[in-house]
Amino acid sequence: MSDSGRPPTPLEDTPLPSGEDDPAVAGPKSATEAEAPQGFRGKLLRGVLVFVGLSALAFVILGKLVPGFWEAQTVSWRWPEFAGATALILPLWLLDALRYRVLARGFDLELGYLRCLQLGFLFHMAAYLTPGSAGGQPLVAWYLTRHGVPLPESLGISLIKPLLGMFVITFGGGIALLIHPAPPPGLERFLVLGAVLMLTLASGVGVLLLRPNSVARVCAWAFEQIARLPGLDRAGRFAGALDRSVEVAGRLRTRGLPFLAVNLALTIAWYAVGLIALGLVARSVGIGRPLHALSCDLGLFRALAIYAPTPGGAGLAEGGIAWLFGAERALALALGWRLLFHYAEIVAGLAVLVHTFKTPPRSPA
Repeated sequence: MSDSGRPPTPLEDTPLPSGEDDPAVAGPKSATEAEAPQGFRGKLLRGVLVFVGLSALAFVILGKLVPGFWEAQTVSWRWPEFAGATALILPLWLLDALRYRVLARGFDLELGYLRCLQLGFLFHMAAYLTPGSAGGQPLVAWYLTRHGVPLPESLGISLIKPLLGMFVITFGGGIALLIHPAPPPGLERFLVLGAVLMLTLASGVGVLLLRPNSVARVCAWAFEQIARLPGLDRAGRFAGALDRSVEVAGRLRTRGLPFLAVNLALTIAWYAVGLIALGLVARSVGIGRPLHALSCDLGLFRALAIYAPTPGGAGLAEGGIAWLFGAERALALALGWRLLFHYAEIVAGLAVLVHTFKTPPRSPA
């Protein structure tokens, strides 16, 4: 039974069409919608090529700028540490799935663990393959609506969960910067910029939860103005979902601080497990600096990586690795990090997406 007194909605095995049956968001089907799988294939292929290409380009540039860069890449892998990092990936995925499951309960939805695991794969795959990680939230919202979750709840889940992750990662980077024994010069400005962005997003969510009716009026006015522009008349169809959005925001507000504390605790646990796994990868390539300094460097790196504008931080993250951990082990550390934290989830996300396209939506029994 949910906090609101009505049983949560089970959605584990009841896939439905995306908001097409909802008059507030429905629109006439087109040939473009029928060709969505083909369009996705092209976009995903371009995303993979850009993601891998920028990472490779970063090392080509490092090879040109750093004398003896390629000759220095003679790392002897420590396989027990790398095996330990690999063993932590499954708990990391399960914690990510649990974050979706607990957050969904705040919207009176009961998502199964398998569904939540698939959401995590889809989100990270799309985030890694799109500039600024912008593709994760829309794909999660699409997947949820396709499986019967109303549009307002889908948008809430797809936005709030990554926002909590950004908050924790940015906060962790700030702490790492404060306690770092020798922080790299110039890093403060970058983290301050990220913190300002994160606080702006958090403020927007806070206003939505505290003053949902005011937000609804502003959004309704905005949709009305956009719909008057040439070629954008269909934008007005989303205004019909605003009343439900207000109801959803008000429902989430009633959960109070305990609900927020549980979600925040799960996010911190997910962040800590990921940091430990990344630290083991660093140890496996021979980075032997003291634990305190290594932990600070890892916290700074995670904060830098999430605000990189390139897909998955490709190129910039590799440069950050060379900057923070040394050029002589940059290639090995980047490969280990990408393999465990990115390539595995991209493959899993692609498999989920292919299965979703091949599985026709079914009406509830």
